[in-house]
Amino acid sequence: MVTTGAHTHTAWLPAHRARVLMACLLAFGLATFRLDFQSLWYDEGVTAAVAQQGLAELTRWTANDIQPPLYYYVVAVWGQWAGWSEWALRFPAAWFATLTTPLLAVLTLRLSRSARAALLAALFAAFHPLLVYYAQEARMYAQLTALGVLAAYLLLRLADDPAPAWWQWGAFVAVGAAAIYTHYFAIFLLIGLAAAFAVDLRLWSPRVAARRKLWALLGAGALVLLLYTPWLRAILGQLAEDRSYWEGALKLHEALADVAI
Repeated sequence: MVTTGAHTHTAWLPAHRARVLMACLLAFGLATFRLDFQSLWYDEGVTAAVAQQGLAELTRWTANDIQPPLYYYVVAVWGQWAGWSEWALRFPAAWFATLTTPLLAVLTLRLSRSARAALLAALFAAFHPLLVYYAQEARMYAQLTALGVLAAYLLLRLADDPAPAWWQWGAFVAVGAAAIYTHYFAIFLLIGLAAAFAVDLRLWSPRVAARRKLWALLGAGALVLLLYTPWLRAILGQLAEDRSYWEGALKLHEALADVAI
């Protein structure tokens, strides 16, 4: 353990770094193993078709779709260099899934102060069946997961730092905006992280410091929404025109069973 002022954190020893690095290599190996074994299924075919359009047409298409454009931009830029094979189209997802492994490790280290727990978290990320599954699918879910874990880590650092710099808040704003430009439901994750941040401040921080950070959090949220303003017209128009995803009634027991499975 290393103590600096009032803050205590766990230092990464060389052995810890080596083990986490091995977990990252395992994650990359599992993510890329037989990456092009099967052909694209329908949604992956949509990714391939949309990413090969020009950026302007890609933006217009996604404005009328149920997913925002950032992931398609990533695949479009990558595809110009790597091509449009099954392997190339799926590699961005494999990369983001691999990136989730060290991100979850450093997040766990900061939460638990335990290098052993951080290693277990890295192994959990590397071997988790759903993470491996979406690592091999040319869709945006692996990118969303990596951005979500990174947003949580940045917010935790902001909570721990007695006087965070403006660029630390700026990094959180950028990652938060990237997450909701990747998938619309990221907004619920950001709301959950903000709520946890607020509760943590109320429990553990002096009142003046907590109030200052809560105002900073509100400002960061406003900046995320400001960055998202150009896309609000697209999402509101889509919700007004296509209500198919909102039909029917929520069956709570079925939802809980699906989550458990």
